[in-house]
Amino acid sequence: MTNTDPASDFQDKSFVKAADLEHRRKINFNIGRYNAVVPQGKQQFQELHLARERAKNIKWRALETLDASSKDLKWLSQNGAAK
Repeated sequence: MTNTDPASDFQDKSFVKAADLEHRRKINFNIGRYNAVVPQGKQQFQELHLARERAKNIKWRALETLDASSKDLKWLSQNGAAK
């Protein structure tokens, strides 16, 4: 594995990892656990579509204000107010 090309290096490493039966066992075990609990998690929301929509809006609002918040923090740190 002395490839300098990142794509070839990735393919070489993934080929080795794919043949690792212990790794595959762990992945399958954890996928099984995930698949078992996802339906339980969804049951806590009576209206799943509405919960997704609200989460999307909260995320959008947070991302929209992130730049302004970052600028505020930078200004505060430069002017000694954040100490």
